[in-house]
Amino acid sequence: MKKLNTFFLLLTFILVSNSNAQTQPDKETTLNYLNSAFDSTLYFELKFNDGVVYKISFRGNYFKFNNRSIEFSRKALTEGYCTEGYEFTKVNWAKMESITDWNGIATNSPVGVLYVKFPNNSILRTGYIDSNCNKEGFSTYGTTQSVSYVLFPYLNQEGVRERLVKALNHLSKLEKEEQAKNDPFGN
Repeated sequence: MKKLNTFFLLLTFILVSNSNAQTQPDKETTLNYLNSAFDSTLYFELKFNDGVVYKISFRGNYFKFNNRSIEFSRKALTEGYCTEGYEFTKVNWAKMESITDWNGIATNSPVGVLYVKFPNNSILRTGYIDSNCNKEGFSTYGTTQSVSYVLFPYLNQEGVRERLVKALNHLSKLEKEEQAKNDPFGN
């Protein structure tokens, strides 16, 4: 009887473990989810506590998210402010350190922005601005700098931020597992 109970207990554990493993999305599904969340912000307003308003828009013909880069613009709707384009490249999600909210965004802003931290100087950010603007670290043709973050806009609706953070953490975990598998002596 004891062996039978142990057998059923072991079988239940295996079935539960198997079902949990199957419910986790793979990398492609996770990237598609993140891309959809990113795409949903296009043309929505981004409001700051100081009253400045931008609209999330294309940078040239680019508005994209993939597993190695993020590109978008924020078009100035408030007079006297520059339209800025961001291109973050060399993104290694396995190296992600933390996720916080970008400072200064109004609580009633239709778009929020996550500030995703990485090791120092591990990300390349190219900053673009309108030809009539002057902002350090940005130029009409793009100025590239090494930074330790990426910005990820999201719709500021109930539950979206939490699901996005969960998806980014899951992507980081998947990338770590993939890199460890591909480099058994890795760092």
